[in-house]
Amino acid sequence: MARIIIDPGHTGGYNVGVCPGYFEGNTMMKLALHLRDALKARGADVTLTRTNDTQNPTLSQRGQMASDADLFISLHSDDSDNPNIRGVTSYISVKQPETRPFATEIGEAVAKVMGNQFRGTIARPSTTTPNTDYLGVLRSAVAAGAKNAFLIEHGFHSNMQDCLFLSKDENLEKIANAEADVIANHFKLSGNSKTTAKTVMQATDDSDDIAVIAPTVSEAVSEPVDETINEQVSSETEPDITTTEMPTEDPEPVVPAVERNNVASSDKDDQSDLINFMRSSRPSKPERPTKPLPPSHQPPRPIPPIIVAPNPSCPACPACRFYYTVQPSDSLYNIGHKFGVPWQDIARANGIISPFSLTTGSKIIIPLPTE
Repeated sequence: MARIIIDPGHTGGYNVGVCPGYFEGNTMMKLALHLRDALKARGADVTLTRTNDTQNPTLSQRGQMASDADLFISLHSDDSDNPNIRGVTSYISVKQPETRPFATEIGEAVAKVMGNQFRGTIARPSTTTPNTDYLGVLRSAVAAGAKNAFLIEHGFHSNMQDCLFLSKDENLEKIANAEADVIANHFKLSGNSKTTAKTVMQATDDSDDIAVIAPTVSEAVSEPVDETINEQVSSETEPDITTTEMPTEDPEPVVPAVERNNVASSDKDDQSDLINFMRSSRPSKPERPTKPLPPSHQPPRPIPPIIVAPNPSCPACPACRFYYTVQPSDSLYNIGHKFGVPWQDIARANGIISPFSLTTGSKIIIPLPTE
């Protein structure tokens, strides 16, 4: 029986996406649960490095759980300053070049499910220590004896199309089954390839056998920050891969870039889902009168209620729970991008008339989109 360690990257409330309600840590926890169930159904022995969205083990602790494991797989979604970049990427250890075909097969399977491009398989070395991995979680897993150590970037949560796809639970289940099929085939597992009905139960911290209901962002509590956590942030958050040397094998054809604010898809079903999603996130408009009214008599467009959100960067601090402190380089646009909220909503919530009137050091309300 193959022993597999699944690492849901980061923790709850970590790394906001461009689509409403997306956090990398929460979404990868959901994906990990689907993958765990799919692999167990195929006959694998599976362990999770964390079982809920309040846990946040260090990189070393995650890797040490892979002692003599057949596979350690860390689940992530990527980020870029360029909202048009999409795609799936596989990372392997610099000490395990022979694992490249296996990691490539997993990445290609994920890309196929997402209708995305596969960007390649990368072994990224440390910039300071020769023949050592840059990614701390892979470095720790290999040191613990994992025979295959991978980190998979499941698209970009900074791209609207990828973010919306990953926001749907049924899509996460499809990704998990595709990954499980590749893993089961590699280890010649002989279980049921169809996962059974889901178990919906609350997990305890010491249980890996019960599915977890991921808490909302407001329920997630981050672990105290220490030097190891800082290492995790610097090691697992990757820069734009376009600046990294790509593997020698030919990548799949590049999928045309998609504008963040003008998302479109050749798949009619995906396009319909996107249109319905965008409509559902907007306030309903008043019915038009039978006869057009003069401009001075037109009813005003309703302003959605303001729902104040906690600051994900400081969830445990009551003093800044409902506000964000403006930094010297901030603009309404990049604040909105940081929290996944349209900058116009932030302006309306704070009575800001000019987008250039932000004052460094002032505190502003961060609203959430209306459900």
